[in-house]
Amino acid sequence: MSAVRDREGLTYGIDAQLADDTFNDGSWQVEASFAPALLGKGIESTRREIRHWWQDGVTQAEVDARKQSLIGTFEVSLSTTRGLANALLTAVQRGYDARWLDEYPQRIRALTVGEVNAAIKQYVDPERLVLVEAGTLP
Repeated sequence: MSAVRDREGLTYGIDAQLADDTFNDGSWQVEASFAPALLGKGIESTRREIRHWWQDGVTQAEVDARKQSLIGTFEVSLSTTRGLANALLTAVQRGYDARWLDEYPQRIRALTVGEVNAAIKQYVDPERLVLVEAGTLP
């Protein structure tokens, strides 16, 4: 999404993430904010980048950076009693035992770029995405 933000300058904020996966299969979401005059161009650019990402996959460098971010964020979240309690609750709600907290970083480290790209192809279809627009629209 950096192409939409940095190269094209269409937004200050765009992000992709997995969400809502504790009690059901969850979703993959791309969220962005665009000025009303740039909305059409922003959506077009975002769709182009999603198709490019889906077709060409991610690079080893992208996977390595994301792994580091996921593991670091997870480990920092365990530094408070509240964070640890939330992590334990999430593990239990997903049907895992407490060992999951210790195994998570190793599982993330073990992922390969091939596995990530295969999962993208398996679970994402750029032609089936749902667009939701909110805000001051014409």
